[in-house]
Amino acid sequence: MSAIGKQAGPPGAVGQAWSFDWLRSWDEVWDPQHVARWRAMCEEPRAYATPFVHPDLVRGWLAAMGGPETFDPFFLRARHVGGQEVFWPLVRYRPGWRNGLLRRLVPAGDGPGGPYFSYNDPLVMPAADPDAVLGHGFWAAFERELHAHDGTWFDSCVLHRLRRECLGEVVGAPVAQGSTYVRLDAYADFEAYAAARPKAMASQVRRKLGKLEAEGRCTLHVHGPEELEAALAWLPLLAAGQRTRYPGSELPSGYFENIVRAGFDSGLVRCSVLRIDGKATSWRIDYLLNQALHLAACSFDMAYSKHSPGQLHTWLIIKWHIERGGTIYDALIGDQAYKYDWTDGAEHRLQKLHFDSRAPATLFRRQAGRGLGQVRLLGERVVAAVARQD
Repeated sequence: MSAIGKQAGPPGAVGQAWSFDWLRSWDEVWDPQHVARWRAMCEEPRAYATPFVHPDLVRGWLAAMGGPETFDPFFLRARHVGGQEVFWPLVRYRPGWRNGLLRRLVPAGDGPGGPYFSYNDPLVMPAADPDAVLGHGFWAAFERELHAHDGTWFDSCVLHRLRRECLGEVVGAPVAQGSTYVRLDAYADFEAYAAARPKAMASQVRRKLGKLEAEGRCTLHVHGPEELEAALAWLPLLAAGQRTRYPGSELPSGYFENIVRAGFDSGLVRCSVLRIDGKATSWRIDYLLNQALHLAACSFDMAYSKHSPGQLHTWLIIKWHIERGGTIYDALIGDQAYKYDWTDGAEHRLQKLHFDSRAPATLFRRQAGRGLGQVRLLGERVVAAVARQD
C-alpha cells in the first residue's frame, strides 16, 4: 500500500511523460561505458546525487554482500519527455527459502541486517527544483511500472530511506531516525563556522587542540591516492570501536574494506587518521561527492579519551573540507546528540515507501513463505534446545 496514487495530474499525460527501462544483468551494469556515464552523472553539478548511488559505493556494497550471486540487478533508467533522467540502482533478492520465496525489490545498500546506506534516493539529472527534484508524475508512473510486472518480476518493493525533496507531494511512512547536516557555504570561512558551534564544545576543542598543536603533538592525516594499504591497515581498529560503541549494529564481514577498496582511488571514499604523540588515536571514513562531505564511520582509542580525539578529528576534518571549497557537511542517519554540535540543526526527515504486488502468484508465494518461516523458526528452536542440553 502506498500514497502514490494521491499525486495529482491527468493519468494519461503522466503515463506518457515518463518512459522506463531496466538493466537486468551484471554485465550490462558493469559495462565500462555504462559505468563511465553513470559516474559522470553522479559528478555533474546539476545532478541530485548522494554517494549511495555512486558506482564505487554500489560495487563495494555488492562485494561485501557476497557478490552478484546474492542479488539480481534491476537497475532502473527512467526518462521524462522534458529531458530529465533518473537512474536507480535497485536489486532483487534471489528467491529462496531464506526470503520466504518472495521476490523483494530493494535499493542497493540493503542486506539482512540493513539497510546499510543512509539514503535510498535515486540519481536525478538535472534536479527539477531544490524542494521537489523529480519531474511531475514520476511516482505515479513508477508505481504503474511496478504493477505492470506484478507477480513476475516483483512481489514487493521497499524503499527504506527517502529524503523529503525526493518525494515531492508523495507521503510515505516516517522513519524513526533522521540525519542532520549543515550548509558550510553559509559561512565566510572555517573561523566563522567554528564561532557558531556550541560555546562549551568549541572552547574545549580550541583549548585541547591549541595545547597539543603548540607542543607539536597532534596531527591530522588524510590519506592520499597512494596510501590505500595504510588506510586498510587501521580498518580493524575502526570496526572494533564501532562494535563496542554500537552493539547490535553489526555490519557484514569485510564491509568497510570492500567500501574503501572500491572508492579509494576515485576520492569518493576519504580515510583520515588523527595522531597524538605519533600514535593513531582516531579514525574516520567519509564520503566526498560534489563538495559535500558525509560521515560514514568513526571511532577512537578510549585510552586517549581525555584528549577528546573524536571531537578534535571532526573539527579538523571539517576545517580541511572548508579550506578545499566544501559546501556541505552531512552527519548521515542517526540522532546521536553529538552530531548536532557540528550542524545548525537542519535535518533530513526520512520516509519509507512500500509497494505490494496484487497478483495471485504473489499471494501464493506469500502464504508459502509464511509456512517456510514457521518451519525455519521451529528448526532454530530445536537447535537452541539441543545446544542448551549439551
